[in-house]
Amino acid sequence: MTASGFGAVALCLAMVAQAQTTLQQLGRITAPFTVVSASGATLMRVEDHGGDPLLILTGKSGGRISLGARGDRLAIDMRYDENRHISLILEQENAVATVVMGGNDVNLIAAQDSAGVSVAHEGTEISHLGLKAGLDSAIRIFSTEGKPAVIIGAAAGSGGAGAVRVHDAAGGIAGFLHGLAGGGGEVGIARGGDPVVLLTSNQTGSGGLINVADTQGKIVFTAGARTDGGGGACIYNNEAGRCYGPFLP
Repeated sequence: MTASGFGAVALCLAMVAQAQTTLQQLGRITAPFTVVSASGATLMRVEDHGGDPLLILTGKSGGRISLGARGDRLAIDMRYDENRHISLILEQENAVATVVMGGNDVNLIAAQDSAGVSVAHEGTEISHLGLKAGLDSAIRIFSTEGKPAVIIGAAAGSGGAGAVRVHDAAGGIAGFLHGLAGGGGEVGIARGGDPVVLLTSNQTGSGGLINVADTQGKIVFTAGARTDGGGGACIYNNEAGRCYGPFLP
């Protein structure tokens, strides 16, 4: 082989060695680094925050997708701005998905002591479906001021019986329907949070019973079915009472 041939072979071997080195370098890139388009626009950026990675993708429309891990938190965030974004966060004991569009927010939350879907308007929660910490599972509807309006769920201490509670404009209890642990139920109208009319069953559950009270909680009228059959009514004035028919139980 001539000297020129040996030179060509050596050049080819050098080119192969350089290509292998380049491929190896491309296979292991140290963050941070940026990938740009042919026009120079940023397409992707990878950052290193003390060993916690962050990947950012940027679209032509200005939207951005971020994917990262920091400590025990994993997160994905897709957004155009603070009023238009979707985020997913996973931690060791909590998971949260948030959708924001304008002044409306929807949150899906799962934690050790609570889980549910919450809807907020202009930063105020207006509805919640699920289990809140320390409370029974329920559907909760709130006014735009954040005051309770309607709650549908399980009655406290009822062994799982259902309950519906309606609130007035000030957030106080205006009426309710409760299932009872021993069977049957009760319907009430309240004033200032205290029942003034209560419809329920008598002591043995053999018939209905109506109690009417003043705003101090004192019974002023009672009517209903007796446990031994028939019915009656009583009107109370101060400490005295006048009954019609057999005395009620």
